[in-house]
Parts: sequence; structure tokens; C-alpha cells
Amino acid sequence: MAIEQTFNSNGVLKEFTITNFDFLRSTDLNIYIDPTGGTAKTQVTENTGSVAGQYTVDKASKKITFISSNINGTLQTNDGSSNAGAPLAGVVTVERITGINNPINTFQAGSAITAEQLNDSLNQLRFNIEEFGTVTASTTGEALTDGDKGDIVVGSDGSSFTVDTGAVNADKLATNAVETAKIKDDNVTYPKLQDIVTANRVLGRASAGEVQEVQVNRQMIADHAVNVEHYEPGSVDYYALKDTAVHQNKIHDESVNEAKMEISNAGTNGQYLQKSSNTGGLTWASGVIEQFTLVCMPPTAGTTDNTATVGSGTYTPELITNGASQLMTTVFTDLQCSRMTYTAPAGAKFVVYQFDYMTASADDMSIIFHTKLFLGDGASPSSWGEVTKARYTSYVGGHSGAGGGIGHRCIWSFPIGGTPNESTGRVASWDTPKTIKMQVREWASNFEGKLHETQFFDGNNPDGDPSGINTHYPVISITALG
Repeated sequence: MAIEQTFNSNGVLKEFTITNFDFLRSTDLNIYIDPTGGTAKTQVTENTGSVAGQYTVDKASKKITFISSNINGTLQTNDGSSNAGAPLAGVVTVERITGINNPINTFQAGSAITAEQLNDSLNQLRFNIEEFGTVTASTTGEALTDGDKGDIVVGSDGSSFTVDTGAVNADKLATNAVETAKIKDDNVTYPKLQDIVTANRVLGRASAGEVQEVQVNRQMIADHAVNVEHYEPGSVDYYALKDTAVHQNKIHDESVNEAKMEISNAGTNGQYLQKSSNTGGLTWASGVIEQFTLVCMPPTAGTTDNTATVGSGTYTPELITNGASQLMTTVFTDLQCSRMTYTAPAGAKFVVYQFDYMTASADDMSIIFHTKLFLGDGASPSSWGEVTKARYTSYVGGHSGAGGGIGHRCIWSFPIGGTPNESTGRVASWDTPKTIKMQVREWASNFEGKLHETQFFDGNNPDGDPSGINTHYPVISITALG
């Protein structure tokens, strides 16, 4: 067995005392430092005076002391402190290899022999016998000689024995010597198996017993064994499907896309599918993408019946109060309830704005008034662009009393795409909010008019009736076309 003792080093401790074994000479000791704490140990040298080394040995106390006079920087602390020379944190190994080439004592006829000399001479042999079998290279040459010993090669100064490749053959193995546990996993390869005699067979057995060549039949397939994981992709074609086999609940959600439908033409963004007499019965057509119409009146209590939600937007009109008609002036002012902020859906090519409202005379003359149409970016535009091609003038003839009233409609289609044109309302894109509004003014103060009221109704003339019986709620509509 190995005669050695190991010590844990910490980079500070410099003295180590051998307690596990005795030795005769300091030259019988091999000392190693391993900062890794594993097996990568490196031998260091004794400092004898004539040889500069890393440690000294006191035989009497069996103490090994590492010194700082000849430091190996990769193995010892080298910081200039009192710790200098201490082995780095890891493992220090002390190994005894007793030399026998040179006797420790030589006796001559007539000389006196002490007990210590006899003991040392006997211990030289005893220690060497203890170390036999784990002898490693040493400077004293006691290792076994290297060389080929037939089927075994001795190497590394007698410390290793290698069996020749191919030396252990079948003749050296006993019958039934190789058991299952002795076969490494995955080492019985296909070429080591007996050949299959009949083509198109597999190894198995329909009943208990030794492995045989069998042909797979239906009885050997377990119930429910052939599932989707055991079909080769694309191997089941429509010839294998029974007519009417694919029911609605067998079609995965979102699996029927445009490519799976028979459509007579190629579509573009914003179009919709329309029933047709063409091949497949469907065709892509342009038309309304989304649309809403709202009356500018207060909602019924507890409801949102004057609010529209289309696409990703929710829209609510401006409101008027019963009896609160809007008087025109000779200065353009916003036409009450005409404002709407809207974001066009993807694919829209036009946004059609429509505003229906009522005017009536506010004096005993006819009314003449003008309107403008504006488009601005955002919900509260800092600047507006007038659609000058949408300007409008109206005349309502009078009589000896105040004018009655007439309905009006502003309708305009804003094109989307191409080069912007403020005069026509064309915009390059409309994927963010834009606000539409109208402004109104009367021709002159003696052609005064008012909005959102009809003066005559049911044979009466309740002009300015505070009950608001003649209030007319304007109607605002938005349509997005693809």
C-alpha cells in the first residue's frame, strides 16, 4: 500500500509534522504541493545546503518546514510577508520511498553494533517491503525495471503494468464468464446480432418465449397505438378519407385561411368577400369597411345609445340642449355638433363625412349663409386645413313673416393615399386620429339665421319656444370605404 500522509495547506502554515509513519533518511521522502486540491501534484526539493530547495526536514521531530529562500511562485506564497514560502492553499503530500541499494549501516568485524543501528538496518528492509507494489520513480533506483514481460509491459519505473492489446482472448475467458452486468451499455451493436434469415421480418414474439423473427400483423398492434405521432407527415391523402369525414369540429380554429378558399380573384387590403356566380362562388369586392351614424342628442339615462363602437374606436357626438339653437353671425364660427374625431381602419381608401342639420330665419327676412369644411390632425388640432372645394352657400326665401326652415346636408369624401391636397381633403395616410368640422356665417346681419330649429310645425309658429319642441337634432355619419 502507499506509505504517505497528506496535509491541508492554507497559504499561511509552513510546518507539517509526520505522524502516520517513520522514516530513516530525509532522502527517503518525496514531498508534493498541489494548489488545486486534486491530483495535479508537483514535487518540491529539499534544501540541503548544497542543493537549494523549498523545505528542510528535522528527522528527530519528523517536522517538515517550508522556507522562503528559494520560493516556487506557482506553489508557494511569495508576498514578502512572514507567510512567504508557505504552500498555497490546497494539499501537501509526503510520500516515503525507502532506498535499499545502499545499506544504511555497514558492519565490520570486531566493531561495536548498537541497537539503533540494528533497528535502522532492519527497518530499511521492512519499510521497503511495506512500499513494494506502490513503488514509484525515485532517485535511488529501487523501482522495478521497465520492459516487456510477455503479455504485460512494466513502465514508469515499475509503477505501471499494462496488459498487451489482444492478450486477453477467448481462450483466457471461462465459459459463461461474460455476464450481462459486464457488458457496457450500447456496446452490443447491430453487426453483433444474428442475421435475420427471412426478409421483411422483425425480432419479437407473438407469445412469451425466446426472441424470434416475426411479421407484424394487426394482432401485434396495441389498441390506440397508431396515433398522430406515428403517421409520416403527408402520408394520409384525401383518398384515405371517407366522404364527409371532415366535420366542422375536426377543423382547427383559424386553420381555414385565404389560400384554402376558392376565390375568383386576388384581393387587396380593405376588400371583403362577396357572394358571386364566379368560380367558387366568392369574389373580393370593395365597399364599406365600417360605418356609423349618430344623432347629436343626450343619451337615455343609464345608457350609451348615442355612442358607436366600430373597429378599435369608440365615437360620441357633440350634444345640443333642447331649445338652445345656434344663432349665426357675420363671422365664421364652428357649426355646433359638426365636429368628429376619427381614425380610419386599415385598408380604407376613402372616409365619407356626412352632416345633416336644420336652419331657420331669425328675423323677418330671408336668410343667406355660408359654410366651410375643415380637416385637422389629432383630437384638438393646433391648425386646420380648409377643404376649399367644399364651400357651400344657401339661400332660404322669406315672406312677410319670419322664415320657416329647411334641412341641409354636407357630404364629402376624403381620399386616402397619394399626394396630399388640402383643397380637396386628400391625405397621404389616416392611421392616426383626424378631426373634421364645419364653420358657418350669415351673409349679412339683415339675413340673420339660426341652426338646429324648425320654426313652423303643426300649423303653429312657436318661435323661440323654451320647451324646445321645435329643436332639431343634427345627425352625423362616418363611412370608411375600401
